[in-house]
Amino acid sequence: MLDLEQCPFCKGKLEIVTLNCPSGGTPCYCFRCTKCGGIRRFGTLNPADLCRECELASRNRELERRLSEMAIEVVALTEENRVLKLRLKEE
Repeated sequence: MLDLEQCPFCKGKLEIVTLNCPSGGTPCYCFRCTKCGGIRRFGTLNPADLCRECELASRNRELERRLSEMAIEVVALTEENRVLKLRLKEE
């Protein structure tokens, strides 16, 4: 069973808020994390039932993390390439 007091993304504390959900504009009660701002629909016990905005925000954070890792790898490979070129010139 999902912990309704803990954010599934960052393990921060959840608070109950009223939001105008994009689907119809009808206010809905949701859980919002006080730490990362992630939102879950009120009363859902299944992590697969996350609000669409939460799912997209989570995917966005994951993609940003991966891009950051890839950028670090590119810098490392660029430096390695520079070192190899210098060695070739010396030989």
